[in-house]
Amino acid sequence: MKKFNLFLLAVLGATSLFAAKLEQVIVRQQWPWSTDVKIEYRLSGVTAPVDIAVKAYNGDVELDQSKVASALVGDRYGISEDGVGTIILDPVKAFGTEKVALANFKVKLSLSDSAENINEVIYKIFDLETGKCTDVRRADLFDGKYGAYETEYTKVYASAPRTPQADDLIWTGVTNDVAYKTTKLVMRKIPAKDVVGTMGDSAAVRKAAQVHPDGAWETNHFVRLTYDYWIGVFEVTRAQYFKMTGFHGKTVTAEDADVLPEQALVFGNYTANNANVAYFAGQMRKKTGLSGFDVPSEAEWEFACRAGTTTSLYSGYDAQGGWWSGSDKRVSVLAWTKGNSGAVHPVGEKIPNAFGLYDMLGNVQECTRDLRGSTSADYFASFGADWTPDTVVVDPPSATGGYHLYKGGSYDAWGAYIRAGDRTMTRQNWTTANGVDGMRVMLRLAAE
Repeated sequence: MKKFNLFLLAVLGATSLFAAKLEQVIVRQQWPWSTDVKIEYRLSGVTAPVDIAVKAYNGDVELDQSKVASALVGDRYGISEDGVGTIILDPVKAFGTEKVALANFKVKLSLSDSAENINEVIYKIFDLETGKCTDVRRADLFDGKYGAYETEYTKVYASAPRTPQADDLIWTGVTNDVAYKTTKLVMRKIPAKDVVGTMGDSAAVRKAAQVHPDGAWETNHFVRLTYDYWIGVFEVTRAQYFKMTGFHGKTVTAEDADVLPEQALVFGNYTANNANVAYFAGQMRKKTGLSGFDVPSEAEWEFACRAGTTTSLYSGYDAQGGWWSGSDKRVSVLAWTKGNSGAVHPVGEKIPNAFGLYDMLGNVQECTRDLRGSTSADYFASFGADWTPDTVVVDPPSATGGYHLYKGGSYDAWGAYIRAGDRTMTRQNWTTANGVDGMRVMLRLAAE
């Protein structure tokens, strides 16, 4: 039985300032198999990408456009070629009820110039079976082709004081498909090129954390990378690791084992029968034909984690607690730690950062490809002889030393280590794995 009585009429809006035109707009409800309203149009004369706005009316009364916009899926953004497009409107989402009767339902389409970056590829989805890559443009997300997304961080974390960034785009719907955590690998573009970022934490933060209060190797400093890169949305899971390597770092019998991060990974003897991070990255290179797969450097990891912030947490907050920080809600909403869990959890359960990266803090600590010496002098020496705290270090090299760096803290770490600037170390080529050690993969493309 019909619950929607929509008498439909399409109304063309104004064309853009250039030659593009909307033609042959057809609007119809998909009875009897669906309540959805299908809007088809023909676009001609396109010389530059355009967006299509849809407004809905009951006669001359404009309907709530925020609800209408949330109910639309289809070809609306970054359209760069002539042809036929389709937009679907879900009346249940648009009107919030299954009982609505509109005597004169109209839609009005209008054109506008697209944002310059609308067709930029912002996510990559790698099929771990075939190695093939699917590029996800901004337009694809805005068109609703990949589920829910947000462009404001406060919509993800309501009380976060993080300063909005023009580039904020968080694919929240990525957590709803288990394939993205098992048979596929999703990576997000990190817009780092020529952006000056902060590494380390302030003396006040280190003092509050009761760790390295003298500055040591975690002092604030500035870095700049000369390239963009891609990084995994999730920590590498057990299912992903096994699919690429054929073994696990640790035996786990939990029901949700596949979507737990792979644990007990070492950065040592790079052999096929040793569970290490380099082997996974190497298998990704072989499978995809892309030579840029690796684990991130410390600078790449920290830039991606901070997502434009300078605080110890990527939400824009500094942690409140001290060494224990077991009850710090600012930490617990972002990370699984010894204070709120003490156990590893499936990836993607906590609040992401503004790049849409999950579990950058807590769960498993993540290996970088950088080394660290045992003293702060070793670290500062890697910045160059003329370095001062105001110097911007460009593409920082790895320090010399006998230790590999891990970042982000883990489910077995107290709050002192759940910070973007923390620098945990393990002995270089150490082959006795710690159960808290995991990884996140990065990709640098030659063209970027």
